[in-house]
Amino acid sequence: YVPDGGRVQTAVRIEGDDVVLSVEDDGPGVPVPLREVIFERFRRGDDTTTRRYGGTGLGLAIARELVERHGGRIEVGDGAAGGALFRVRLPLASEAASGAAGGSPADADRRALDEVARQTVAELRPRSEPAVAIRGSGGLVLLVEDNPEMARFLVGCLAPDYRVATALDGRQGLERAIELRPDLIVTDVMLPVMGGDTLLRELRAHPEVGGIPIVVLTAKADDELRVRLLREGAQDFLTKPFAVEELRARVANLVMLKRTRDVLQGALSSQSRDLATLADQLAAASRSKDEFLAVLSHELRTPLTPILSWSFLLREGLLSADEQERALRAIERNAKLQGRIVEDLLDVSRAITGKLRLNLQPIALDPVIQAASDAVRAAAEAKGIVLETDLCAEVGLISGDPERLQQVVWNLLSNAIKFTPPGGRVVVRVEHAGESVRLAVSDNGAGIEPAILPRLFERFWQADSTTTRTQGGLGLGLAVVRHLVELHGGTVRAESAGEGRGATFTVTLPLLPAERSVGDASPHLPIDEHLPRWTPTLHGLKILVVDDDEDTCETVGAVLRRVGAEVRTCLSASQALTAMDTWVPDLLLSDIGMPGEDGYSLIRKIRARPTAAGGRMLAVALTAYGSQEDRTKALSAGFQVHVGKPIEPTQLVSVVASVTGHGPGPQP
Repeated sequence: YVPDGGRVQTAVRIEGDDVVLSVEDDGPGVPVPLREVIFERFRRGDDTTTRRYGGTGLGLAIARELVERHGGRIEVGDGAAGGALFRVRLPLASEAASGAAGGSPADADRRALDEVARQTVAELRPRSEPAVAIRGSGGLVLLVEDNPEMARFLVGCLAPDYRVATALDGRQGLERAIELRPDLIVTDVMLPVMGGDTLLRELRAHPEVGGIPIVVLTAKADDELRVRLLREGAQDFLTKPFAVEELRARVANLVMLKRTRDVLQGALSSQSRDLATLADQLAAASRSKDEFLAVLSHELRTPLTPILSWSFLLREGLLSADEQERALRAIERNAKLQGRIVEDLLDVSRAITGKLRLNLQPIALDPVIQAASDAVRAAAEAKGIVLETDLCAEVGLISGDPERLQQVVWNLLSNAIKFTPPGGRVVVRVEHAGESVRLAVSDNGAGIEPAILPRLFERFWQADSTTTRTQGGLGLGLAVVRHLVELHGGTVRAESAGEGRGATFTVTLPLLPAERSVGDASPHLPIDEHLPRWTPTLHGLKILVVDDDEDTCETVGAVLRRVGAEVRTCLSASQALTAMDTWVPDLLLSDIGMPGEDGYSLIRKIRARPTAAGGRMLAVALTAYGSQEDRTKALSAGFQVHVGKPIEPTQLVSVVASVTGHGPGPQP
């Protein structure tokens, strides 16, 4: 009980008929209430789990028993330095008794007794505790044990398989646990400064070390303490003495469980981070979706305003002849704008699902570029923009879909014209570049910030998506351009020196080998580029139009009657079958998606009829379902041609004339 650097003094003196042995120290002393009971069996100065020294509480009881058997007594009081003073008083033997026993002890006997005393003192002197190094190659075990001999024994048991760190008290054990984050903690219950039970609670309260398994060692066979510690978070409990193999087995199991749990927690944490990242991406996608839907709603509604307004004025007859012509042009222009929006959406959908297909053939780029330039020239002239083309006739042929490549050039030119101010200039150049052909569309317009160049070709992305943006659009055109160019085996890139300094979009496509650059290289361009306004070649042709939309029926009927056809319209498949019972048409022009019974069912029932009842008549599917699968399904059901909505009147007449052989037009 004497602190480090303290002093213990022993003395023997004669007091009357007694010899008095005194042991005095400068330690904490013995409290007065404890002095009466300290010599009782199993009584200890500190009976808590935080007592600094162990022991059974029997040493002083044995001392008193031995003293009393010698006819003496033992007592405790205060030392001169404030510590404890133990005094043993024994009666001196009489001279007669001494003579009978052989006289005074010889000098040799006294020297022997002095040697025993010196050895006893030497054994009681505190030993300097060597630091226990962390060694071993396995998991890290932290050992908290204040008894040096027990600590050395436990280290010797575990060191062959584990790295072992040690602590001498509970406070040091807590600090080392937080510092080292071991795989397992083995701790005694009885510890100085902080007991093992308090250490257990402190460890479980720290998030950094709360999950480390703990094995508690104790010499107390206390079931209540065992249950309490297990409830407070101890994983295992060993009572001293224990078998070495039992200790090793329990440690091995807990270290394995800890490491397995760490691996699983690491995987779970990684998944949690992935889920968090995915959640952020989904949130961003949701915001993008909302922004896109808002823009889509705006872009689809905007053309409706002039269409509805001009239609109302035309119906009321309030317009002059010039105003009527202007109204019709506005309605046509805005209807085409809506059709372009729908086509862009469908193209993006096909691109995402991998269903966008090309009709590849050897073609020259010049006619494609010229057709696209002619299509946008009116828009350029309206803004006073000069549109120039610098083509290279000797550039060679490519393998391409002329309609899709015209769409690429049209998108790039439209973009350039949109972002070029009045009086500006847009130039299209084509040049030979090794085994490729390079097409560049340049303007001297608004330019592009370098930071946003990498995002230009993303779907639904716009440099300005605010409500104050100066240009409309869905942010789909350039995404469609990139996908179409990549389907042709080429690349597209954008360049700009910054805002106000114009931009250049460059498309690079592979050339065909020279031996394959023969034959007809004239591209088959989209139908509406080469059709006359009207082709009245359908006189005498009986056509049955079936569509659940009454306006569509009336519009298609009016167009076909205008070129001489006899037309009847029906709003459902059942009406059409009833009409055919008394009137057999030459051609069926039917929608696909209709309530009750669709166009597929209608054509199958018609094909089941006798030839005289129309079973072999020609049939065209006119529908907004425009995917390749829809086209294949329509042809398989019995239609000769599949045509997508919307369709211009001239194109409609051309398709009908082509199918029935009444005039020029595309082949089915």
